[in-house]
Amino acid sequence: MRLLRIALAQVNTTVGDLDGNAALVLKGVEAAREAQADLVVFPELTITGYPPEDLLLRPQFITDNLAVLHRIVRKVKGIAAVIGFLFWGIGIGQIVQNLYARAWRIEVSSTAADQWLFALWFFVLSGLLALLVASADRLHAAGLILLVPIWIVASTLFWLWTPRFLLRGRLGLRAVLPGALLSTGVIGGAFATAPLWIAPTLNAQGRAGFVMANSASDARSSEQEIRQKLIESRAVDVMVAVGPNMFYTVTLPCTLWFLDRGKA
Repeated sequence: MRLLRIALAQVNTTVGDLDGNAALVLKGVEAAREAQADLVVFPELTITGYPPEDLLLRPQFITDNLAVLHRIVRKVKGIAAVIGFLFWGIGIGQIVQNLYARAWRIEVSSTAADQWLFALWFFVLSGLLALLVASADRLHAAGLILLVPIWIVASTLFWLWTPRFLLRGRLGLRAVLPGALLSTGVIGGAFATAPLWIAPTLNAQGRAGFVMANSASDARSSEQEIRQKLIESRAVDVMVAVGPNMFYTVTLPCTLWFLDRGKA
């Protein structure tokens, strides 16, 4: 059986020094590769330095941090690397923009002025997801006859609009139609078949733990049904109530759930 060699890169980063931290990452990657490691793991928020604090309020800093990440990705060869970087909702738009730009070999340069572009795209994405969650029970009750056509139309329209919007209309509808249909089919198929390919990978005697906000612990609707099934399955080993100061950046009372399938 082949062994997996993992290198831990304990680098001394500087808060806000994106280029300096990137140099440390590349140096650590090279050292790990010379040690014949398969994977190198860096600390939390390696690129930005920890903790970035008020730098989080500067949209350009977040954009620059993602640009440095892409620069590092292009230079890392022959080894896998886990790198901590700053990512927030609006940053998803920039990542999607870069994916489309690479696929179509279009040169794009993200600036501070592009933040409204990513913000609007993320607002639309969040709105659609919220609408989907809010209407999940009704759609589930209506069955596949209603759910499938709604998904195909809504998803195809979204993926037709996304590349044209993020690339500022530099692609025509005919060019992006195959990708939109493919995205709709792949994402929809993944959701529909998830129980078939996720369940077999789970260990019958496995253990897991997760953090749940207290506000979610007493939520109704489908979340209540999920919690009820977890309890009834007797897989819940212990629940630990935690105070509001568990997280560094937010005050949030939460509960730790530990599951043990062997216990069931």
